[in-house]
Amino acid sequence: MKILLEDIPPHGVVVRANLSTDWAFQGARAALGADPTALSVDLRVERTGRVRVVVSGKISAAAPSQCGRCLSAVSLALGGDVSLVYTTPDKVADVEKSVDSTVNIDGDQALDEGWFDGIALPLEDVVSEQLALWEPARVRCDGAAVTRLDDGECGVIAYDEGPVVKRPSPFAQLAGLKLPE
Repeated sequence: MKILLEDIPPHGVVVRANLSTDWAFQGARAALGADPTALSVDLRVERTGRVRVVVSGKISAAAPSQCGRCLSAVSLALGGDVSLVYTTPDKVADVEKSVDSTVNIDGDQALDEGWFDGIALPLEDVVSEQLALWEPARVRCDGAAVTRLDDGECGVIAYDEGPVVKRPSPFAQLAGLKLPE
């Protein structure tokens, strides 16, 4: 689903979607790498400038995944508040070229800025981008937002103080060298 920039009224547009909404399902699938098992999208899209759009609201999604340590089946649940800003690449280039302009980006806000063509904002990409920002770098059984589906504990191989592995020293040949006295 795309929202045309010219069709956004001054008070914004409210968009809701769930697991049965195709564009939201496809966006979640793209970010999570699997078909989502739960999905809720409640967004407000507002135009704040000629080519600037702010998306706020909430998204939550869950999908099957796999522990990166023990390969057990897990469920990954992501969700929270959405605050994304979109502008056109031309607008960003204009700001960068301007000598007098100052761009202030606080903390993680830089990660929450996206580009669009200035004509229509694809909401599938909004869902995908936000879920990708929340997704952990490594999914583990003990990670936040992860529920282990298999019985037992994470089967991480424990180091048992086994044999010490030494690399051969490049100076090993000098071990038997006798220096003149």
